[in-house]
Amino acid sequence: MAAFVIALAFWGSAGMVRAQYLPRHAPLPEAAPRPAAAPEGPEADANTLSAEAGEEPETPPTAPIPAKRPEPPRQMAGLPTPPPPADEHEPGPGSGETAPVAGPPVPPEIAPVPPSKPPLIRKVILRPTPPPAPARLACRADLRRLGVKFEERAPLSDPAAGCSVPNPIEVSALSSSVGIGPGAVMNCALADQLARFVRDTASPSAERIFDSPIASIRQASAYVCRDRHGTERISEHAFGNAIDIAEFVLKDGTTIDVKDYGDSDPKRTEFLDEVRQAACGPFRTVLGPGADADHSLHFHFDLEPRKSKNAFCQ
Repeated sequence: MAAFVIALAFWGSAGMVRAQYLPRHAPLPEAAPRPAAAPEGPEADANTLSAEAGEEPETPPTAPIPAKRPEPPRQMAGLPTPPPPADEHEPGPGSGETAPVAGPPVPPEIAPVPPSKPPLIRKVILRPTPPPAPARLACRADLRRLGVKFEERAPLSDPAAGCSVPNPIEVSALSSSVGIGPGAVMNCALADQLARFVRDTASPSAERIFDSPIASIRQASAYVCRDRHGTERISEHAFGNAIDIAEFVLKDGTTIDVKDYGDSDPKRTEFLDEVRQAACGPFRTVLGPGADADHSLHFHFDLEPRKSKNAFCQ
C-alpha cells in the first residue's frame, strides 16, 4: 500500500513538470471564406442557366441617380448669372471641333422682279426731212467732182433710240490724194463739207507749216447710235452728222496726233490750232482738247442745225 502511494505521488509530480511546458490550448484554425449566398427565385434560375450555357450573367441595371437639389436664384445670392448653356450642336472652345461653315444663301425659287423703270422721254430733235431725189443726186454728183470715194449704204433707223440716217454713205477717201480710215459712215452733206474743208483749209495749212500736204486722216468715230456722253440727249453721231478726227498723216510720213495739242512741238501746236479755228464756221460745232474730258484726244466736227447763226466752238 505504501509503495502504491509513493508511485502515485511520483507520477503526479512528473505530470506537473510536463504540464509547465505545454500550451494551455491548441491554436485555432483560420475560418474558411464563406461562399456567397446564391440568389433565390427566378434570377437564380436565369443565372444558373446562363452559367451552364457558358454565357456571362447580365449586369444589373444602374441604380437611378437622385435629382439634384434646386439652388436658389443667383440674383438673390448676389452672384453673377452664368451664360446660357451652349447648344449641343455647337462645339465648345475646348472641344477641338471645328464650327460648321455656313454655305451660300439658297436663292429663292422665283427671282424678285425689279421695279420697271419709267420710259425714257427724250428731247425731241427736229431734223429736216430727207432731201428729195434731185437734191440727193446733186449731193452725190458733187462728191464725185471732189474725188470723194464712197459707197451707198442701207438706211439706218432705230426709232426707240431716236437714231436715223435715211441715205447714208460710207466714205473711204476725201479726194484722189487724201484717204480716210477706217471707212466712215455719214450723211452726204457731212462728207461734202469735210472734203471741201480738207482740200481748201487743212491740207494747205499742213503744206505751209510742214512743207507737206495731208495724205490721210484717221477718224475715231462717225455714225454711232448713242447719246451725248453724260446726258440723255442724243448725239449728232446718231444722225451720221458728226465726225471725230484723231490724227493727220502728211505725205512725207509725219503724223500729227490731236492728243498732242499744246505739246512742246511748236509746229504741231500751230497746225492743230489753225485747223481748229478755221473749222469754226464751216462746221456748226467744234470741240477738242481743253473743251472737256470726252474730247481730249480728238477734234469733233458736226453740222448740228442751230437756231443761232453762230457756231458753237470750244
